[in-house]
Amino acid sequence: MKTIETATTHFTLTDDGIVVGRAINPDTPRTSQNTLEALTELERFIGGKPLPGLWDPRVVDRFPAEAWRTMISRLDRSVVALAILVDDRTAAAVGAFSAAMDSLLLPVKLFTDEGEALRWLGQFIDPK
Repeated sequence: MKTIETATTHFTLTDDGIVVGRAINPDTPRTSQNTLEALTELERFIGGKPLPGLWDPRVVDRFPAEAWRTMISRLDRSVVALAILVDDRTAAAVGAFSAAMDSLLLPVKLFTDEGEALRWLGQFIDPK
């Protein structure tokens, strides 16, 4: 298992090939710039080969539209499928992204249970 950390996200690459991004530092505003920095670091971290991804933004209350636009424009460079963990508190913040999910050319699904999300992502692991 390998890990890296940016100003906004802690990334872990699991032994079975799923990249997990957990939002950290909830008081740090999410901007286009720090979203781009996190995604650029993620791309380097995974060696340029998109993998199944789990994103856990539950510690953050707000995601401005500019951060969503940046994420959506770069997401396919990092992941082949995306599971997003939500709870009652973060569902509204992630809702803005949900409206844009239809424009993505990769599977995206919201989950409240991490184990269920990881099981769903298992179907996208490259058997090598």
